[in-house]
Amino acid sequence: MSPEERGRLRPYIVLFLASTVFNFILFQAYSTMMLLAASNAETTILGFDFPAGWYASALGAFEVGLAPVVAALWVRMGRGQPHASNKIAIGVVLGGLSFLLMVLPTSGHTGDAYRMSAWWIVGSYFLLGLGDILLETSGMSATTKLAPAAFSSQTMSLWFLSLALANGIQAQTVKLYDDVSKPAYFGVNGAIAVAAGLAVMAAAPWLRRTMHPVH
Repeated sequence: MSPEERGRLRPYIVLFLASTVFNFILFQAYSTMMLLAASNAETTILGFDFPAGWYASALGAFEVGLAPVVAALWVRMGRGQPHASNKIAIGVVLGGLSFLLMVLPTSGHTGDAYRMSAWWIVGSYFLLGLGDILLETSGMSATTKLAPAAFSSQTMSLWFLSLALANGIQAQTVKLYDDVSKPAYFGVNGAIAVAAGLAVMAAAPWLRRTMHPVH
């Protein structure tokens, strides 16, 4: 690698960690969030009854529906759109907010006797789906541009390694789901993700300087 290529890998460490934190939240859309939906969420929206398992489809539906909207927004903004690092940071923050949102309907309740409105789960998946679009598209694009020419495929593999790392971490973390209160579980995990996103935003000036040619 040339010195310039080696220098571009330093900001990639930040992107790798940001991806890990976000996907730590994302993968729980099909574990803890589904447990919460199955035990404590209503299964009726606007008079339409549906099985709790349908909640898992909401995330994918939001991503499919929002992707062209976000793409059109970036095209419309042109050079005025946020830097890739800021898009990634916003994605991580949105992921954290999707968990922090669940603190509200779960607070003040114990056991599985209560039922929250289905819109809480839908709202959480909306934030998570939007965050996934911002982070994954910008992250993979930045990966291809920051990758050294001799290690382009290996560098892209690192991006997917961040997903594997996140999945491994959440697989251990979900064991605490039944040992702590739901507001504490979702609140702490969400706060960690929001803090990570804000840290990436704080590093934005350095990232813009070192992530050339990423815009």
